[in-house]
Parts: sequence; C-alpha cells; structure tokens
Amino acid sequence: MERPEAMKLWLPTYTTGRPCKNGHYAHRYTQSGTCSKCVNNTITKPEDTDLSVLKVRVWQRDIDKVNGAMYLAMALRRPGITMSKVTHRGKFTKAVGTSAMLHYLVHKDDIESLSKYAAKLFNDSKAPLDMSIVEERHKIAAIPKPLPEWKP
Repeated sequence: MERPEAMKLWLPTYTTGRPCKNGHYAHRYTQSGTCSKCVNNTITKPEDTDLSVLKVRVWQRDIDKVNGAMYLAMALRRPGITMSKVTHRGKFTKAVGTSAMLHYLVHKDDIESLSKYAAKLFNDSKAPLDMSIVEERHKIAAIPKPLPEWKP
C-alpha cells in the first residue's frame, strides 16, 4: 500500500513492502511517511557509543545554568557539536517555581560530575513554597459558581 492510499483510508501506519533508505522493512507513519524503526532509533539510541542519556531534576529558574554546563562539557569533548544535539527533553508545568526531569545527551566520562552538579544545584536552591499563591488558588476553587436559570 502506498502513502496516498493510506491517507484516504485514514490509517495511522502503512507498509509498502519495500525497504526504507536505511534498509528497514518496518511500517511507516502515514502523517510523515517515515519508517518507524528509523524514528525509534533516533529517539532511543545515541549516535556514538561513548555517549549516554543523563536524566536530572532541574528547577525552572536554573535551566540556563544546567543547559550551559551540559553544553560546555560536550563542547570540550566534541568541538563541532550544537546545542540541539545536547538539549533536554522534558516539560515544566505552568506553576511558578516548578521542576522537571530533563534528559541530556552527554559523554559517559562526564555523567558523574554533571549529575553531582545538577543535584547540588537542585538541592541548594530549594525555595520555601510561597503559601500566598496556594491560598489564593484554594480561595478561587472554593467560590461556588452560580447555577444557570432553569426555564421550562
């Protein structure tokens, strides 16, 4: 089956019976036409064997410090590397002062030192929770909403 046919049938994936440019005989995604094995390989496997994914918990306000440390460590080992190769994957919530678990691609020899740096930064900068924000949210949530008028 070809991609236009899969699009007409609203299928999320399809197979062509032909290998992709990397030689995989896996299903392809209808939206993009990319091979599922190629997509999974780029997400889960680092390009080099001496690189690994480091997961660290970071406060939202310290993201620039951690990004800088991760990039600097990789730039010293690989001078031509770009920030997009090192960058994190993770989400912050909309609340003020939140933290997130972020993923960075780093050299295996740097994991211990970068992990300690991020942990120290996270533990040292724990700010007391601003209770006025929490109390304000509880007040707003406690206000009853008026019921719409019922008309027979």
